[in-house]
Amino acid sequence: MLENVDQRSLSTEDVLSSLGLPAHILPTVIEQLLRDFKATGPNKPKSSPGTNAWARGIEVLREETILLGWTPDEPNNQPRTLSPDKKVAITVSSGDANTGNPHKAPQTRNDKGAQTSKCAKYNSQQGELFPSQSNIVSLPTKAEGTLTEDLWILLFYIDLDNSEVRYELSRPTSMSENSKVNGWSHRLIMPPLSFDQAIAPQTPDSPAEVDVPVTPKL
Repeated sequence: MLENVDQRSLSTEDVLSSLGLPAHILPTVIEQLLRDFKATGPNKPKSSPGTNAWARGIEVLREETILLGWTPDEPNNQPRTLSPDKKVAITVSSGDANTGNPHKAPQTRNDKGAQTSKCAKYNSQQGELFPSQSNIVSLPTKAEGTLTEDLWILLFYIDLDNSEVRYELSRPTSMSENSKVNGWSHRLIMPPLSFDQAIAPQTPDSPAEVDVPVTPKL
């Protein structure tokens, strides 16, 4: 599926500013969810570390974006945060081992519900976000009365073997037969976070340069 991927180099700041987000937010969310993952006691249920990490990720994303005028939102039990203009929604999800790999297509680790499916379908019907030969990100214009927002997923994978978290902010466009997100129109792949790494917040003077793999519409 990725043979025709168009690699376009955009800075983290370029992409996130188009979504109304400072560059420090994504690493802040990942650092905090990793802390909760590692802090889970040995006597808790087996699924607790992953669940705790996911819940903390949602919480920190909301705490950081509320300060910017975003609002918590939970349509059909999909926890997310909604932009001030109601055009963009961001949620957090664990992904598979392909998360953060520009050469392979990731899937969400768990199956998703009707809300994610509806948003993926909406995303797949929108126009190009990254015009050719341009670093300007143009979000789709939301028609008046539209009930579905442009959904992005902060996808993370905690790799215990390599002691790192790989993560990306990606835009879902399709679901597999077992209801996992498996297609993406845009993937903002971030540098991995090692377990012992201290993250310094990004500033406008030092944006990180990353590749944004763009998969074809499905």
